[in-house]
Amino acid sequence: MSTQQDLKTIIEQVLMEMNIQPDANTQNAIASTVSKINNDTVTVDNGSIPDITKCDLKEQYLVPNPKNREAYLDLKRQSPARLGIWRAGSRYKTQTTLRFRADHSAAQDAVFSYVS
Repeated sequence: MSTQQDLKTIIEQVLMEMNIQPDANTQNAIASTVSKINNDTVTVDNGSIPDITKCDLKEQYLVPNPKNREAYLDLKRQSPARLGIWRAGSRYKTQTTLRFRADHSAAQDAVFSYVS
């Protein structure tokens, strides 16, 4: 079975568990989602994905079409806050969420690690 067919089957199973009967619009949405997932692949080198924590947060600016990018980057360089991370609807973008979770995990490891 192909990866695309696997994704389609999983999405249909989730919809059935939510008691949503797939109609023509739902089928089109499933096909669109599966093709989008397949087009947004990450290149894996040597069996691992790129480390998201390597990007410098003080230089990362995710706001599209900024009015004054340089002034905002200058503000970011002077603040420890996560500025200019943007959002998708009411949630943060995936890259921002993954970076926050990676940073949070590193902080927890530092706090809860054993020290002799």
